[in-house]
Amino acid sequence: MAGSVAVLDRELNEVRAIDPGDRVVSRAAWADDTHVLAVLAGLEDNRWSLVRYSLDGGDPETVAMLLRRQSRSAG
Repeated sequence: MAGSVAVLDRELNEVRAIDPGDRVVSRAAWADDTHVLAVLAGLEDNRWSLVRYSLDGGDPETVAMLLRRQSRSAG
């Protein structure tokens, strides 16, 4: 997991920074030529989000959100 992610072009210049604020980036992958998908995890509240980031600097779009329930131990 990472606190933030930088998207670089071929010359290694940063074209977009993904800063999840109070969350962490669990995973990131290309959605298409101009968008990156990132899984953001909230370590305090167990909320996970799939967020789509545009490389042109537009507002992030939350694609899905999940509240992960605490597992109960048998016993």
